[in-house]
Amino acid sequence: MVVMIIIGLFFIGIGFIVKYQPDLIAGYNTMSYEKKKNVDIAGLSAFMKRVSVILGITIISLSIVAKVTHNTVIFSIIIPLMFTGIVVMVIMAQRYDHNGRKHKITNYIILGAVFIFTIGMTARHYLPAKEIFDGEKVTYTGSYGFDLSISDIETIEMVDEIPKIKIRTNGVSTGYIRKGWFNLESWGRCRLFMTSNNPPFLIVTKNNGERIIINSREKNRTENIYAQLQEKLDQQ
Repeated sequence: MVVMIIIGLFFIGIGFIVKYQPDLIAGYNTMSYEKKKNVDIAGLSAFMKRVSVILGITIISLSIVAKVTHNTVIFSIIIPLMFTGIVVMVIMAQRYDHNGRKHKITNYIILGAVFIFTIGMTARHYLPAKEIFDGEKVTYTGSYGFDLSISDIETIEMVDEIPKIKIRTNGVSTGYIRKGWFNLESWGRCRLFMTSNNPPFLIVTKNNGERIIINSREKNRTENIYAQLQEKLDQQ
């Protein structure tokens, strides 16, 4: 939630900055003097301030509501909403640019490419991951996937609670999805591959002391992974 509040405050701050320092607006600041004369910069800066402030307040409000109500669905829509707001703002900002159709088409093409790339990278984190058992190895697919050798496992256990997550060091944390490396209270650096905040949590401790925390939105799926790993360990 703290990260989302910082992002929201950032948007609010940017809104006020571009209002009083319009030369900082991307695209406008690289225009020639002749092209700048064809831009309604007063209208553009006021519009960008208004939208940026609204977007910032919305992000902060949704983050607080999601935290208070423990609603993971609200968390999951904040980032897509943020990118959608940016795209809508850029598209609507074109009405203040009177430099001609050709100039605007170029902006739309660039914007479209950025939008598709961003949505694609964001959506990749939401795609269901799969665990593939292949002999003495388990492969987790998707973003921040990894390989786990059965011979590297010291212990496995199912728990209903894990220590508080302090900070993400290298990974993605979007609503109920947490993948990558995180620091946890009392446990330190752990690899997380979680698609739910709800128990049970599968704790895999490797021979080198590294902990991997895995869970799924479906309780029985987490239990099935545990059973398969336990079977592999019993066969050693």
